[in-house]
Amino acid sequence: MLSIEQVFFRLKDDSGTFNNSLFSFKMIISFNLGFFTSRASILKKSFFVQEEQPNTMRYVQGVRSVKANVKANTETPLATGGPNEDDGAERNYRHAIDIARELAHADPETFLPDLARTRESFASFKKDRGEFVEAAEGYTEAVESYRELAAKNAQAYRVHLARTLNDLALIQKACNDFDAAVNSNHEALHINRELARTNPLDYLPEVADTLKQLADLQQAQSKCHVAACTYEEALQVYRELANTNPQKYLPEVAATLEKLADIHRASENHDLSAQVYSDALLLWRSLSRTNSQLYLSKVAMTLNKLADLHQALCEYELAAASYEESLLIYRELENTNPQKYLPEAAATFDKLADAQKALNDIESAGKSYREALRIYRELARTEPERYLPEVAKVTVNLTVLLKFRHNFESAEKGYQEALRIYRELARKDAERYLPDAARMLVNLAVLQKVRNNPEGAEKSYRESLVTYRELARIDAQRYAPEIANIQTALDGFMA
Repeated sequence: MLSIEQVFFRLKDDSGTFNNSLFSFKMIISFNLGFFTSRASILKKSFFVQEEQPNTMRYVQGVRSVKANVKANTETPLATGGPNEDDGAERNYRHAIDIARELAHADPETFLPDLARTRESFASFKKDRGEFVEAAEGYTEAVESYRELAAKNAQAYRVHLARTLNDLALIQKACNDFDAAVNSNHEALHINRELARTNPLDYLPEVADTLKQLADLQQAQSKCHVAACTYEEALQVYRELANTNPQKYLPEVAATLEKLADIHRASENHDLSAQVYSDALLLWRSLSRTNSQLYLSKVAMTLNKLADLHQALCEYELAAASYEESLLIYRELENTNPQKYLPEAAATFDKLADAQKALNDIESAGKSYREALRIYRELARTEPERYLPEVAKVTVNLTVLLKFRHNFESAEKGYQEALRIYRELARKDAERYLPDAARMLVNLAVLQKVRNNPEGAEKSYRESLVTYRELARIDAQRYAPEIANIQTALDGFMA
């Protein structure tokens, strides 16, 4: 049997089988990139064939991008490098597909699998670039090829067909083509169930994963009852799998329980939702004892969801307790990854303050709002577009609390700060933030009037009137009541 090196170097003297041999190399790259990379010097030595076989050497370049992973492998000799790397990879993919299509037309039995895999890989490349329409086209073409292959050799290709159908469904969902996505998932589910009947060890996980993906889709369509039933079925399969492999499948059980609890909450089945969240929390806690790095964040996230549910049900003591526990975890996690967990801590402080305020624990609420504000201000220094809106929102929350405590001077400063931020944000996105600026001006005017500052109040009302009239040019009906109320308030100054 010839070695890979011998096969490759024989190509120079046998141009008739050049394409065939290159496809063999493509298979090696597709399924064992590391193995092929170690032999990359062979390709480098073989560029002498470029003049003799320019098309096939262009195909080699396409092969180098077969996993759309050029950037991730820039340290290897296979990477092309350069600022136009993705565009070059796309050209190579398209050329590889053209060659594969031509060869598959001449010899489908040999080359149709290559065409299917290359189409699938190109679709994945497009998905990673966020080009979902072209990704959907690529996956659809791959599905067609795998269907043709599975019709002749079901044992070899049905698994590939099911996998690609699931990939296609994800892209169809991203394109808001929900009916097509449901059809793709159902077809994949049918195939995986048939495969699991004869080989449950290998294919029951595929059944469970497809069920969960289908339930996610049904939830996105607001089909809560149907989604709940599908999650329940996935949960049953994951629990069965966890009996033999708890390390791998207990996290799937916990994650599916959490999704099921989300559905019950959306359906306003609050008692059942609380119970299922608690079941998920119990599993995450157990898993975090053996792998805190991986699962402690899941504990905090589920505590937050449970607290949100208690808050919505006006169970403020339970909500505050869960928020506080999740904060202890986020504080621990932010030491290792502040970029990821500081925002979570800030959001949780804000919600904790709301619960404390509802419990009339005004002092604790003030402390929690201030801590949320401190973190958001810190985050806004490096990401203002993302976090300045949060700074403004929490500033308003704290200002309302200060006003409640009759600390009017500090409250006025708070409204002025929020107004300044919303005006700054409105310069870039007036439609979203100009109404907030107008609202802050009205709040400020009301407070200034309470503080016996009629001149300041009138000025703020007039500025808010100008702002609302500007907004009314776009939506007169929506802002007519605000304009009327402000005009009435201004008439009072004239009396």
